[in-house]
Amino acid sequence: MKVFLSLYLLLAMVVGAQELYPDAKYDGLVPVPQEVLGYRLGERFTRHHRLLDYYRELARRSDKIKIVEYGRTVEDRPLVLLFISSPRNLLRLEEIRRANLLLSDPRKLAEEQMKKLVEELPGTVWLSYGVHGDEASSSEAAVQLVYHLLADSSQQTAKILDELVVIVDPLANPDGRERYVAFYEQASGKYPRSDLNAYEHQPPWPAGRYNHYLFDINRDWAWQTQQETRARVKAYLDWQPQVHVDYHEMSPERSYFFPPAAKPINHNLPKLTVDWLAIYGRGNAAVFDHFGIPYYTGEDYDLQYPGYGDSWPALQGAVGMTYEKAGGGKAGIILDLEGRQRSLSLRERIREHFLSGIATLKTAVETRRDRLEDYYKFRKQAVDSGRACYFFLAGRDPARTAAMVALLMAQGVEVHRATQGFRLKGVRSYYDDAATERDFPQGTYIVKLAQPAGLLAKALLEKEAPVKELFFYDVTAWTLPLAYGIEGYWVDYLPQVASELLTEAPVVKGKIEGEGNYYIFTSETIGALRTLSKLLVESYETYVSLRAFRIAGRNFAPGTIVVRAQASERLSELAVAHGHDIWVVPSAKAEEGVDLGSGRLLALKVPKILVVMGAGVSPSDYGAIWFEFDEIYNIQFTPVTIKQLASIDLWRYNVIIFPDDQERAYSSLDKTVVERLKEWVRAGNVFIGIKGGAIFATAKESGLAASITYKYISKREEEARIEREKAKEASESKQKVDQENGKQVEVIPYIEREMRKMTDSIPGAIFRLKIDNTHPLGFGYGQEVSVLNNNSPILSLTAKGENVVWYPKEVNRLAGFVSAENEQKLQHTAYLLRERVGKGSVILFADTPNFRAFWQETSRLLLNSVFFGHLSDPNLE
Repeated sequence: MKVFLSLYLLLAMVVGAQELYPDAKYDGLVPVPQEVLGYRLGERFTRHHRLLDYYRELARRSDKIKIVEYGRTVEDRPLVLLFISSPRNLLRLEEIRRANLLLSDPRKLAEEQMKKLVEELPGTVWLSYGVHGDEASSSEAAVQLVYHLLADSSQQTAKILDELVVIVDPLANPDGRERYVAFYEQASGKYPRSDLNAYEHQPPWPAGRYNHYLFDINRDWAWQTQQETRARVKAYLDWQPQVHVDYHEMSPERSYFFPPAAKPINHNLPKLTVDWLAIYGRGNAAVFDHFGIPYYTGEDYDLQYPGYGDSWPALQGAVGMTYEKAGGGKAGIILDLEGRQRSLSLRERIREHFLSGIATLKTAVETRRDRLEDYYKFRKQAVDSGRACYFFLAGRDPARTAAMVALLMAQGVEVHRATQGFRLKGVRSYYDDAATERDFPQGTYIVKLAQPAGLLAKALLEKEAPVKELFFYDVTAWTLPLAYGIEGYWVDYLPQVASELLTEAPVVKGKIEGEGNYYIFTSETIGALRTLSKLLVESYETYVSLRAFRIAGRNFAPGTIVVRAQASERLSELAVAHGHDIWVVPSAKAEEGVDLGSGRLLALKVPKILVVMGAGVSPSDYGAIWFEFDEIYNIQFTPVTIKQLASIDLWRYNVIIFPDDQERAYSSLDKTVVERLKEWVRAGNVFIGIKGGAIFATAKESGLAASITYKYISKREEEARIEREKAKEASESKQKVDQENGKQVEVIPYIEREMRKMTDSIPGAIFRLKIDNTHPLGFGYGQEVSVLNNNSPILSLTAKGENVVWYPKEVNRLAGFVSAENEQKLQHTAYLLRERVGKGSVILFADTPNFRAFWQETSRLLLNSVFFGHLSDPNLE
């Protein structure tokens, strides 16, 4: 009886799975998810460790799957890949991998050899699930797809396993998903509630989208700031798949999206790529139409920004695609759709992601040879069409230049190094379009676009990616050398230069020169600020010079760090580790400028930092600060919520950072809290406001910076601000204000409103700004700096305080979209300023200086604000 019951239950489970795909013929020997998990897919969300339990059980019982751990998350959860194919293919997996790599380099494989290779070579399809942790259906769908591939005995699935190696990343962001699932389990009851107002549909800050450090790792492929991304990209390049799908969810009221992608499409992607997107789109459409499932294509999701999980693989030659199903963090297990006579269930979301996976694999089998050949042709086209060459000098921060080179190499981009000096004509700079003739020294880094990864290299290194369309899903500029602040040049031809191909990423090691008790190093490098952070924590007697000086035959600019110490092995260790030099002198006497005992050398203290986080604060902006302080600079800080500001003892800290907020959250702060902040600043402490945090500090908001005003770049936001001020004035004077009085109402056709919204903003453009490098906040810079304006507010220049970084009267746009009207609005406005309030400082940034932790050119401005923000020349007080 027990045996009969077990068989009956197993049959019921298989029938349940077959509801998702009626054509399947499932083998009862392969465990269905319910047998291991204890519930049917769609009844609840599956924790990360339970997902791994199921996959390990499948690997124990099937010879069609292999599990490989490729990395760990910040919270130490395993990142795994599932290799699924026929037993024969799995036995020769390494042979297939090597053949893929051979196919990816057409310089090593003649076309006749390629055609012979693709006759027998399985195609490689990589399916990535769950990069956004609260888009939770995709990892459940991965379970169903993997089960189907292993259990289904139909001819179609057998052909998939014979002709493809299917690589499944079943959960790309375990930390974010666990955050979301833990919330949902705690918030939901015995039965799921379908009412959107139910708490289980309102995940709290920061929700599950982001990884541990609150990074959107779907935007990190090209920058690799996060360890999950670095591990994933390494594994990807080890295989070089021909197809990559990134699974997502979107708003619950939508249907299903798959390619063709929306425009703009990165101009470096050839027609070949666009044609393949259409082929896979037709394959998906056929399956969805067969089952009567609605979908849409060609809208919303573009291929312009190179850091996505579709665009980055596409620039490597794969068919890179995003699939989006209605759902997201608010959808839960089931959600009533407002205005519709239906609900959206987790089971529906699983089924449609599962079906798109089947459709993708079906298309991949049907087009295997053509896809392999066109992948080869894409890489060959990059080699044949690569006519430009880029050059990068070590510059003032050789370690930062080396870091950019290492980032390129980590993405499969070949980099050479000049073995002798050379001179070239037709040289162009990132800051000047005029062609010149110039010399380059030995050691110059060289990137030739005539290489298999040349189209990706061009997308990252070209000064600007042109676009015709005015619809953008992300920033419109990301030029890597500008983001890193690297001295770079290019020519539109391939010169003959004596060079060597780098096989390992360059590592710059600093050194100590000289003897004595005064250790001197500049603040020009990121490594120097890392060293400074360590020295302050370790209680070294450390000073910064407000004036230039010359000593031991060397010139040192304002911002130079001086450490008074006995012979120190520790300083030598730090110089080597952080890639900058330290000079040691025996005497305080300078040959020119201030001596080392001057009052213009000010003692530095350990910053005791509060950073505001939690509900109302931008998770990404807080996360960038958190990550950089933790992982790059080893800076300790205390995170607090907006609500905590009313009760904590502010006087325990000397720096407070307000990152960008959401929905003007800082405006909710009580007047008593604002007065406490003002008193705290006047006592000699430092307030740092970034974007929304800067707006909070302006004259008509909190008044921390009493002379600073602001405007919004967007007309819509600016009009809302003006109306708020009118309403406030009316309330205070108890007078009615006619909000429409004197307004000229413009009639805008409905269809044009979306276009207006785009042109009304600045969606991530790069500008060259002026900087006062004699100011403590500008220490270590030249006279100009490249900043990213991502729809930042407009801050007025200050007459009372100090303008450190500002837009000149003739705005110098380097890359990205900005309308002529908005460019004019930026003229002679502030990016970074400081006002002295009592003994303290209010420091305001118009935009995020450490955007996604890859905009290294301006990230040092935040560090300068933390370390030097309290400093002032005693003779100017």
